[in-house]
Amino acid sequence: MGYNSRNTFPVFDVNEVKSLDPTRDIWDNWLVTTEEGQVANVQGYNVLVALGAPIGEGSQAKLMYFYSKVDENCWHQGGFVFADRLIEDTQEWSGSTILTSEGDLQFFYTIASPYQDPETGIYQTEARFATAKVPVYANDNEFELLEPKYHELLIEPDGYFYQTVEMAVWMEQRFPTQHRRDLGSDQVNNFSFRDPHYFKDPADGQEYLLFEANTGEAIHAEGTVEDEYIGYLTIS
Repeated sequence: MGYNSRNTFPVFDVNEVKSLDPTRDIWDNWLVTTEEGQVANVQGYNVLVALGAPIGEGSQAKLMYFYSKVDENCWHQGGFVFADRLIEDTQEWSGSTILTSEGDLQFFYTIASPYQDPETGIYQTEARFATAKVPVYANDNEFELLEPKYHELLIEPDGYFYQTVEMAVWMEQRFPTQHRRDLGSDQVNNFSFRDPHYFKDPADGQEYLLFEANTGEAIHAEGTVEDEYIGYLTIS
């Protein structure tokens, strides 16, 4: 296929890259979009949502927002999306944000809580989805997210289609693996229910959340093997 402008990141001077917030680590990030997936014009501004935490303290992750006037690419820090966490002792992880027809921002994101199984002592991270509808105040010189109209849990794994954190612990006992902190994580059987991304099907207007999860008991549960997934090698 070859290299071209559609599949190759342009050359840039790393020394010209400016930090969004020099006091924090900033990582996963996404632009606010329309329901159709285009970058949204929010009352004359583009809005970037990102995970942020004090430098070296990633376990304190919270959603932050940054804004720039459309086409200016000059980003300003807006602060935290939510003044208070929905649930104490949790982290706010990735998701997506859309501009609604009413002019509010609709957030879908992951709430992550530390979990330790009371019987085995195995550690995991329990994950669920939350949503919030947040109004916007903006003029030529200011942009601010206001108090949410609502902010609540949306869905959690059911144990049937999607594995629960307790099921992940049970599978770790059944198929024990070795902690490998040198590989970047001390979780062994890594439970997942995270990163909800809004998608509207252009064919029929149906709305979906696309996300990552471990399968539950209903379809290809962890620990099962399907014949069609097994490869073979013939040596002649």
